[in-house]
Amino acid sequence: MAQISKSSLPNIAHQIQSHPVEVEVKCSADKFYGWFKNNMTDLTKLQPHIYKSVEILEGDGKSVGTVWFWKYVLPGISPDDVLVVKQTIKAIDDKKRSITFSVMEGHLLNTYKSFDVTMTVTPKEGGAEDECCLVKWCLNCGKKNDEQVPVPDAYLNMLTLMSTELGPFIHKNNIAHQIQSHPVEAEVKCSADKFYGFFKNNITDLIKLQPHIYKSVQVLEGDGKSVGTVRFWKYVVPGISPDDVLVAKERIKAMDDEKRSITFSFIEGDLLKTYKSFDITMTVIPKEGTVEDECLVKWCLDCGKENNKEVIPVPDAYLELLALMSCELGPLLILNY
Repeated sequence: MAQISKSSLPNIAHQIQSHPVEVEVKCSADKFYGWFKNNMTDLTKLQPHIYKSVEILEGDGKSVGTVWFWKYVLPGISPDDVLVVKQTIKAIDDKKRSITFSVMEGHLLNTYKSFDVTMTVTPKEGGAEDECCLVKWCLNCGKKNDEQVPVPDAYLNMLTLMSTELGPFIHKNNIAHQIQSHPVEAEVKCSADKFYGFFKNNITDLIKLQPHIYKSVQVLEGDGKSVGTVRFWKYVVPGISPDDVLVAKERIKAMDDEKRSITFSFIEGDLLKTYKSFDITMTVIPKEGTVEDECLVKWCLDCGKENNKEVIPVPDAYLELLALMSCELGPLLILNY
């Protein structure tokens, strides 16, 4: 049962007040924490009555510095009023199973000067390790002046509801820690900026440059270049299924121009017959000690399975496909772009 503390711990110098709430959740501490660290954007699928949409604006969605834009409602308070918030991951401590989120923009900052939320997950003492944990939320709210900082009861109640509902689902489906990462690196005869720029702005041209792999593409949503863009591809896997045309619907999940990194998330298609989830992150970096027109293209395939009793197969064919595609593509970009 949640215990919401109405008392606050004032910090006069900084006008910060801390409002804690603790929730007993039917899920192991490691699973609950792991899910929030790696799968948080799935809240829009699991709890659409609260979380309406989310976009990753910066970062990989898992690390400090990630920035999200959420649309949400407050059940029982504003079920028909969609609110917005732009937030960043401020701190992560895997040892303590703790994450701090900091609000950057949105409705909350109409009331508060600052608004940080820290989640800490601990095993419940005396309980079965895989069955129960305590999720502690602490809301640190700041005011610009000497006015009293209002207690964010609606948000304490929302976090309680969300945690209580989410725990059994994570436990039942054993989502956490069911992601395996498979990296591959290709040395490419092309500058890092040109290679990254092609994937950001001209990726649909793959059907012209590499028709032996990419057969067709349609942009279904978005502008084709930004986070949230959805595309539908038809392709083959050379050496594995050269005559079998496969399909994939993918979405741009995250983009970081500074790191030359893009994450593509597969939402429908043949890959999801084998994997519960399938994300591909491309990161392009200049090759040290070489001429400007050479780079390293790093691909990381994050593959998920729903049941931990099943082995997650290594996507060797796709690792080879990405390496082949990258090496072939580099010289073509120098000639054509």
